[in-house]
This record gives sequence, structure tokens and C-alpha cells, in this order.
Amino acid sequence: MADSASRSGGSGGQVQGGLEPHALDYGDRGWFVRGRYHELDTRVFSGGDEIDRLKTRRGELFAGGQVSLLQRQVFLAGLGLGSARHAVDWSGPILALHSQALGRQRRNLDAEWAAGDHGYSRVDAVVEAELRRWRLALTPGVHVGVVTGTPPPDALVGLGGPHSLSGLHYDEWLGKRAYSGSVELSLESSRLARLYVAAQLGKVEDAVSGLDMGAGETIGGFGIGGSVDLPIGPLQIEWGTASAGRSRVDLLLGTRF
Repeated sequence: MADSASRSGGSGGQVQGGLEPHALDYGDRGWFVRGRYHELDTRVFSGGDEIDRLKTRRGELFAGGQVSLLQRQVFLAGLGLGSARHAVDWSGPILALHSQALGRQRRNLDAEWAAGDHGYSRVDAVVEAELRRWRLALTPGVHVGVVTGTPPPDALVGLGGPHSLSGLHYDEWLGKRAYSGSVELSLESSRLARLYVAAQLGKVEDAVSGLDMGAGETIGGFGIGGSVDLPIGPLQIEWGTASAGRSRVDLLLGTRF
């Protein structure tokens, strides 16, 4: 299912494997059996500096299936068993749902329901709509993430980084509830290269990381950047600044997972 490392702004390693009748990467229908083990250090920030790391060890085994809607959106659902080891341990049955757009636009949904002692529920969704005229594209978007119960650090939701909250580290602002709205205006020389400006407003409640942002405060971000699709993956560079008083340059190569 979805990779927790993509949502918790940390470092670590993982081993995963699966069984499926044919490759499901391009939206085909089919069933799957997948297992994964990872160790993730979730970074805790304050004032833009890393002050701590929270280690999580997670193992999961799922069985489920995938369907596609109009060849533009895929949906995966799986039921299985999992465990997460941290200050408060959890183990038990887990139901997970993942949906992802097959094109450039982001329409992503990750949801988990983890039963048992110290279980949790989590929903994290991003929806964008692209309005195009000539080589200009206006893309408004909304991001909502909510976690209830006793989530391990790798299940927290947050903001930070390009396409999320410019000027901050990736997922620098982590907590139990995250909300943001964004708008991006881009100029494309082709479908492979583009320049853009982007602005965001967001806030995180019950924060665990980025404690200096303030409780319930709304933070603004602004970014200028460009990207080009290369044979080895997309190359992106962005200069961003945030109303929290910080700015940074991000250079990205490949797809983050």
C-alpha cells in the first residue's frame, strides 16, 4: 500500500515484496499480496532546525485488489495485519485504501484504519484541478489530513516543501490535523518543461514537529521554480519562502516515495 516514508519527512530503510498476476503500475485491474518492513526516523523540527528523531519500526502484510476509473484514477484496497513499534506499540488488523491519479495532476487519497489496542485512523487527501489555456495552466488545490487515536510517528500528517508549504523542509510541520489550500500558475514550453509560481496557506493542529509555528496559526508560503522531465525522472528546483520567517532552495531529482 502507500509508503509511510512519503508522508512523514524522515529517513530510514525498507524491504518490500509482492505477488500479483501482472504489473499493476499503469492502472490495470488485478489482485495483489504485499508485505513490507521499514524503519523510519521521523524528523522533529523547531525553528527550522532538526532537534530530534522518532524511530518507528513497522511491518505489514496485505491482500487486496486494484481497479481503475476511466483509465485516469486507480484505487487499491487491502486488508491485513500490521505492527508499529515506538514509545506506544501497536499491532492488529489494518484496512488500507490508496487512490492516485495517473496523469500529472495530484488527486491522491491515503486512508488507514488500524484496530486493536493503541489503534488509529488516518485520512490524507490532496485534490487539484488544472485550468489550461494556451501554454498557461492554473492549478488550485486542497490538502486535508486527519489522524485520530494513538498514531505512531510515521502515521502523522503534515505540511512542508514544494507543492505543500514552500520555504519549509519536507513535512517539517507534523501533527494530527493538517489543512492547506494552494494555487499554482505555470508556463509550459512543452509537456516536458515548465516554469511556475505557487502560493499556499496552511495550518497544522496538535503539532508534534514544527512547534515554533504556533498553535492553530495559519502560515503562508510562496515559491518560484521550474521542472523538466528527464529519462531518469523529473528534475525540479524551487526557491521558497514562508511567513514563518524562513526561506530555502529545494533541488529534487526523481520521484519521491
